[in-house]
Order: sequence, then C-alpha cells, then structure tokens
Amino acid sequence: MEATHSKHRFGGLAGRIAAIMGLFAGLVTGIVGTATSPARAASGASITVAFQANTNHLWIRNAAGSFDTGYPMAPYTSPSIATEIYSDFGLSLSRSHQLVAFQGSDYNLWYYDPTSYYGWDTFRPMAPHTSPSIAGVEWGYEVAYQDNSNFLEVTGDAADYNTWLGMAPYTSPSIDGVHTSFEVAFQANTGKLWLTGPFGTYNTGLGMGQFTSPSIEGVIGGCQACGKNPFWVYFQANTGKLHFDDFSTGRAGTIGLGMAPFTSPSMNYIGFGAFQANTGYLEDTCGSPTAHNRWLGMMQYTSPSVTSWNSPAGSYGAVEAFQANTSYLYIVDLTNGYSYNTWLGMAPYTSPSIASPSEQDIRGPVPYPDCYAGVSGFGPPDEPLP
Repeated sequence: MEATHSKHRFGGLAGRIAAIMGLFAGLVTGIVGTATSPARAASGASITVAFQANTNHLWIRNAAGSFDTGYPMAPYTSPSIATEIYSDFGLSLSRSHQLVAFQGSDYNLWYYDPTSYYGWDTFRPMAPHTSPSIAGVEWGYEVAYQDNSNFLEVTGDAADYNTWLGMAPYTSPSIDGVHTSFEVAFQANTGKLWLTGPFGTYNTGLGMGQFTSPSIEGVIGGCQACGKNPFWVYFQANTGKLHFDDFSTGRAGTIGLGMAPFTSPSMNYIGFGAFQANTGYLEDTCGSPTAHNRWLGMMQYTSPSVTSWNSPAGSYGAVEAFQANTSYLYIVDLTNGYSYNTWLGMAPYTSPSIASPSEQDIRGPVPYPDCYAGVSGFGPPDEPLP
C-alpha cells in the first residue's frame, strides 16, 4: 500500500538542482501561459516540472497541463521536486506520488503536494537566496537545506537534525536517497565540496566555484553492500570546469568542460549530466571530456535539471528542463530527440526542477559508460533558440 503523507510526517527536497544567488538583479520578460507539450513528446510530456514563474508563484507542469499553485516563493530561489520510492523484491521503484520543497515568500521551508494541491509552511527559516533539495527515500522523502544561520539541516522520513556544518553563502545542498538512506553534497563555508549523511561526513578537499552548488545521485545496488559510498557527484570546480566524482569506485577528475559562471550542473542516476556551458548553451555529458551541445541558449546565471526516463523493457533516456534565454521554460526530451518551448515564463535567475513520476522509472545499477545508450537527438533541435 502507498505510504500516508501528512504535514507532520515528513519534513521536506533536490536536483535536484542548485539555486542561483540573488546578487544579480534584472528584468526578464515573458507571460505565463497554460501551454502543454506537443503530443509527440510522450516521455517528456509525462514528467513533472516545478518552477518559479515570473509572477513569483510556484507553478507545476505535468501530463495534465500547467497550473499556478498560488503559493508565492522567495525571490531568486528555485523549487525541488522528487518522487517517493518504495521497495519491492529488492528493487527500489519510484511511485507516482511526488512532493515539492521550496522557500516561501516568508523565507521558510515549504512543501507542496501536486496530488492534493495542498501546500504548507514548516516554519523552518532558510537562508535568503538559497533553495532546498528533496529526494525520495523508501516510503517517503528527505530534504536538505541551508538554514538562516548558514548551517546545513536535514529533515524528513529518514532523519531530522542540524548537522552544524557551515555552508557557503548563496549556495544550496543536493540530496539523494538510496533505499532508506541518503547522502548530501554541499559547498562548505571553506569553498570545498563536503559530503555528509549515514555514510559519514568528510571534506573532499575539492574547491568549488563561487556561488555554485553540486549535484549528487546514488547508485542503487552499487557498492552500498561493500560499505562504500554509493554516490556520484557533479560540480563546478574553482577552475570553472565541470568536475566529476564517483565515490562508489573512486573514479574522479576534472572533465575539462567549461561552465558558465555562477551556474551548477544536474545529473540523473545513470550518470548523465547537464550544465550551462561557458558559451551559454545547454550541454550534456557522461562524465567524459566529450560533451553534446544542444545549441539551446540558456538564461544567464541559471542551471538545468535532468531526470531519467526508463521503461519496463529496460530502455532508458533523459529529459532536461531549463530556463531559456527568452525567459521561457524549455524541455528537451532526449528519448526521442525533441525540444520544445512551453511558453511558460520563469522568474529571473531561477531554475526548474524535473522528476519522472511513474513506476517505469526503474532505478538500478546501469553501467556508467552506457549512459548515452538511450539518448537520441544529437542533431539540430527542431525548435532552436536564438
């Protein structure tokens, strides 16, 4: 049976994706509409995207359409959405229930349930211009965020405590769950990448780009049984290059791909990473120096979000969401090679969060070098941006 959710039971998520600090100001045009995706993009139309609209309200776009939740968000912050996980026959499968975590206009951590159309205030104050990260764990959720004292806190079904680990200002943590456990990656107040969670707390010693945030993903069934940290991390190094670390095998190194300043990468659980290149275009990679340029212009100081789309037959691909340089929400469905404009206007310097909503999203140990196997559309997009 599906878990029962209430505002008293869980505490709140991430790129998953990294928030952009509010040191910049500007105007971005764009009218929020009610556009839905083309019917041709079957997998892309079925994912769920949460974003801050240019009205500063939390908006949801899913298979049913697009709608204004009516809940105002703090400026220069981004929401995070995740799908609940349950365990069945030794596999971790995502369910259709989802939850959004975001910083409300009162600067507290809030939750929104797209199924019940209900949101609530946790009364947990957050640091301004930072965003929470939410992840599905078995039968629930876990959230990481920077509190108003600049410490990392976690809350939810797996744990609820203040880590007393200081975070860099205007940065946000990233959390991911593996079964009933989780791990958090964040930029410490020393500028270094740190990891913390049930697998331990340690300083990687790796310098991060100023005002950037990491992205972490777990490898289900990977090295958890052998006592190793079964997580991968993408982040922008203090050299401005994309850096990758596979903590389950010890594989690490600078990929050498230049990133736009003050932006953060996003990755899915098969090791597929998306980022804004230093050219301003959306690019993606499988952790190698070779990247695929989508030739889609991104809004300055914003970051993409990527999720996986799997079928019961074992095929898989990726779907990306980002704020285009026109201020509209764009979706790239790499399963069939299509990209399209939703015509939904986003708030300046904010980034969307994307999640796959169904039990078809089977999370398992997919071979890392094959993460492009289910991805198509390397040619010019059907709707190029200026």
